[in-house]
Amino acid sequence: MFKGLIIRAAAIVSLGVIGPVSASAQDMYIGIDAIGTVTDFDMDGRNTNGNFFNTDSQSESQHGIALNFGLRDKWALGTTKLTPEAEFAWYFDRSVTSASFPGLPAPTFFYNSSVESGRLGLNLWALFHETNHWRAEAGLGLGAMYRDISTSDGVVMGSGDDYVLYGKFGLRFIRAIDDRNNLVLGVNYVVADKSDIMLRNVGGGAPAGNFSMETSSVELHIGYRRDLN
Repeated sequence: MFKGLIIRAAAIVSLGVIGPVSASAQDMYIGIDAIGTVTDFDMDGRNTNGNFFNTDSQSESQHGIALNFGLRDKWALGTTKLTPEAEFAWYFDRSVTSASFPGLPAPTFFYNSSVESGRLGLNLWALFHETNHWRAEAGLGLGAMYRDISTSDGVVMGSGDDYVLYGKFGLRFIRAIDDRNNLVLGVNYVVADKSDIMLRNVGGGAPAGNFSMETSSVELHIGYRRDLN
């Protein structure tokens, strides 16, 4: 529920900010980031074959890459410059082990899950500090996250993909190298809604309930940005 409220709040803030802004000078840019994350994987669902719940939470590191395109200082809200940005990020395949039969607190079987995911969304960054060489921005973003999940505990198994809503809040610091080239250091908190896949018995294929997963991540970004005009 808390994650859902964060995503809805981000949507409301985005609409509220975009509405009253006025046009200003702008510079197009493209960028690429390396991403490192600490991700909380929250599992749920029910295994009807063994009549227990799949509830568990595990933290794992992930790595990925992000591409972005933006219009620097496209709008102004009073004296605050606003930068809209499109972002695509991809996270490499990650293995996660979580509780299976008979459930927590002392499982004797474990789900071994493979998760690959990516997201596409829009960000809005607000400039709050600027010098000759540095820019500091705070922002939020909304979009769709894709997940490809497969899991098995040796008795039941399941696989599937899904698209869910995500929201993010972030800070980033941009260091100008020269008139066109910049280094970027950023941190984001990203929450994504729940994905659900169906379980079936290994071999027999009979239905065996469901397995679900939602995520929250702290991301570190180190990147390069190129101004285009």
